[in-house]
Amino acid sequence: MTSTPSSGITEPTARQEGDKANEHPERKPFQPVVEVSSLMAGHGLAFGKVGDALSNKEAEHRLKEIGKWSDVVAELSNVHTRYDRERAYLEMAAATRTIALELAGAARAATPDEAALETLFKKLDRSCEACHDSDY
Repeated sequence: MTSTPSSGITEPTARQEGDKANEHPERKPFQPVVEVSSLMAGHGLAFGKVGDALSNKEAEHRLKEIGKWSDVVAELSNVHTRYDRERAYLEMAAATRTIALELAGAARAATPDEAALETLFKKLDRSCEACHDSDY
């Protein structure tokens, strides 16, 4: 991860499936196109999917689902960091992104630790609640 000099908010390194990451100079800077409330609908859906997969210990592709939906939470949180909002809001979004990425990584571990998955999910939930409990 890198940090932007102007804001100090930790920026993620792009995760690319191909081997030519960030070779698109013609692309314009990211501009959000929806209200935060619309993003929150996606957060709720993705967070619920993570919770469902975590609790369904018998599901065949459970860990893949936890990883996939945690990635979605991380990316939606990443989008939140691009909004013109108060610094504390942006920092909370960045923290939530980091926790979601940690959870996705834990789900993809060679030997996933169930206790660690549960702990990270609770940490993610607390991060979401902290932002919702604030005035942002």
